[in-house]
Amino acid sequence: MSHILVVDDDSAIRDVVSDILQMSDYRVKTATNGAEALDLVQADRPAAVLLDLMMPVMDGWEFLRRCRGLEYCSQVPVVVMSAAHDVATTADQLGAHGYLAKPFDMDDVLDVVSRAAHSRAYFKGGASI
Repeated sequence: MSHILVVDDDSAIRDVVSDILQMSDYRVKTATNGAEALDLVQADRPAAVLLDLMMPVMDGWEFLRRCRGLEYCSQVPVVVMSAAHDVATTADQLGAHGYLAKPFDMDDVLDVVSRAAHSRAYFKGGASI
């Protein structure tokens, strides 16, 4: 069973995404900001991270900057979740492995997570509704 880390300061989004992933046999942990996420990545080495960009304490940009500088984190696939109209461009600029445009369809979440978690190979892809 793959372990997925969901990082978002919005509890409703964290809960919905976590529930859908758990129903699809993923083990899920959550964090409310990038600082918590860095600690969890170090402790648990997830198969993939779903990352919101706009968060307090440490935003998604800072998380990615720090993560890419750490050996234990640098190879973890990160999928950016954002309501920004240019989420695909932003994800590409950040070196993310994929993206989900908010609001997103749960099938798209499962598709992107499956590609990220099961291959760990670098891919570019995303989904938007």
